[in-house]
Amino acid sequence: MGLQLSTGSAASRFSSTEPGRMMQGVIAQRPRLLQSRRQLLLAGLGGAAALAAVVGLVVGRSAAGNTGAAAAAVGGITVSFGNGSTVNGSAVVLNTSGEMVTTYHAVTGAVSISLLLNGHRYFASPVALDPGDDVAVLQVLGAGALPQAPLGDSGSLHVGDPLAVIGTDAGAAAPPAVIAASITALGQTVTSSDPDAANPITLSGLIEFAAQSPPQGVGGAVVDGSGHAVGMFVAGAARLRGGVGPDIGYAIPIATIQEVAHEAAAGTGGSVLRGNGGYLGVEVRDSNSPAGAYVVQVPVGTPAYVAGIGAGDVIIAVNDTSIVSADGLGETLRTFMGGDRVRVTYVDPHGGRHTTAVQLAASTT
Repeated sequence: MGLQLSTGSAASRFSSTEPGRMMQGVIAQRPRLLQSRRQLLLAGLGGAAALAAVVGLVVGRSAAGNTGAAAAAVGGITVSFGNGSTVNGSAVVLNTSGEMVTTYHAVTGAVSISLLLNGHRYFASPVALDPGDDVAVLQVLGAGALPQAPLGDSGSLHVGDPLAVIGTDAGAAAPPAVIAASITALGQTVTSSDPDAANPITLSGLIEFAAQSPPQGVGGAVVDGSGHAVGMFVAGAARLRGGVGPDIGYAIPIATIQEVAHEAAAGTGGSVLRGNGGYLGVEVRDSNSPAGAYVVQVPVGTPAYVAGIGAGDVIIAVNDTSIVSADGLGETLRTFMGGDRVRVTYVDPHGGRHTTAVQLAASTT
């Protein structure tokens, strides 16, 4: 899906009014982007001199050889939605307790988020959502101590510094790739929209970089020359002048991500949400006999798993609300919040009817 892009310079994050606008326009929607690498058309870059400068920056130095610790903390994610569609991307583990970060636009509306990290598969639920900065902090479920990315200082970066972009477009099916890059600008503002100019998203204070090949995996780590994560890959642009030259990409500074995580932990920050509905943690599709939401998969550690709901069950009611479709389940769960206790009634594969209490987690829907 193509997007239109305009760029500009900005040194600060969104004003207090902009996140509210984004929350109204974005949260309730399913993701507009059905691929992990957001294709953008770059404005304001062109000409032989600019191209030569970018090529020189990328080829001259590289941080790609110093990424071992950070690469171990980057995993592929597969995000599943109630209509059966999926989106692939990447995520970065922030600490050993299993908090990880990815983009808000990749996970909004998810019914299941799976992570492949160093050959192991996990599932995750939302902790904090910031649509204004396009940041989602997730908690990995059922995992022990995880490798964490060493975090750097995005405020000390300079144009020309070498970078490496670590991520995968294959989601939870392949390990991340490492792409050499170099900083071309700081404090950039990017506005993107759907091809029909609908649903605009504006992000400020971004790191702009040129890469030797197309960066993979939105949500992956952007690492400096010392191997420290200084940002998260959020958007890639089309190559300059008909495919000639390096690929341009943008990253959210790690300082912004740390601020979102801190605000969530402290319970402060008006633009940071702690769920916009209840998260049950099931992948579902429509069922006709009986009418309801057929459970395709239940990730380990999710509220549904803890409550004993399994694959093959058909959810037919939440509290006193009848469920007759997968979308109906999603709509009903959006009326609750993380932490709410509900009664879920389901029919098992043998026709037995059960009602179980479930404590919902926070949702991205």
